[in-house]
Amino acid sequence: MRLGSLVAELHELGENIEEVRVVKKLLRVVPVKYNQVALSIEMLMDLNMMSLEELVGRL
Repeated sequence: MRLGSLVAELHELGENIEEVRVVKKLLRVVPVKYNQVALSIEMLMDLNMMSLEELVGRL
């Protein structure tokens, strides 16, 4: 996944990005057809415990 590789590259460069931040950002930029799914995930799931891979699987 491209987003995962970008996060990995940032970690290699010394930037510490928490996975919860990446998950929340991805939920904000999903295509319009996924807005309802993204909203449901935000409301029903614990985003602090969700991995990026789990989020992509649920979308």
